[in-house]
Amino acid sequence: MISNPLFRTSLNYGSMSGLSLFLVFLLLYFAGFNPLGGISWISVWIPLLFIVLSTKLVRDQVLGGYITFGVAFRTGIITIFFSSLLFALLIYVFGKMFDAGLVQMYRDEILKGADEARVLLSEKMIDQVIDEAEKVTLSSIAMNDFTAKMTGGIILSLITSAFLMKKEPPEFN
Repeated sequence: MISNPLFRTSLNYGSMSGLSLFLVFLLLYFAGFNPLGGISWISVWIPLLFIVLSTKLVRDQVLGGYITFGVAFRTGIITIFFSSLLFALLIYVFGKMFDAGLVQMYRDEILKGADEARVLLSEKMIDQVIDEAEKVTLSSIAMNDFTAKMTGGIILSLITSAFLMKKEPPEFN
């Protein structure tokens, strides 16, 4: 049993965020889009929403209306960690169990981007991109997505912590 309310709240909201991200992934997939391509930016607001909700809940209900920057930041980091981890695991399981073509879909997106950037890049650079695209695995896709979501989540946590922190506890009358 998890007794730390900050951790429990972050775990719950992170899990809901990861599941919401995966739901958008599935909606894009079944709508015929590449859910790992450029259209995946449509879901960038989801982690932000859950970071804000978890931080506000910790501030208002667990800590009595005030929160330091550090505690707010830690809440956001733990929330985004569980969100990113769950989403990466769900992508991996989906790719292993339901659609092994997910890796090829991802590679095709990389190759399409390299072809479009041909006017900006040298042939040697294009060849490097093509070589790297051939090395992509389902594990690397999940790990890259986890890393990207964590990086973005750290930035979002810094910003939301600055806006949501209240240093002074409420005064008693």
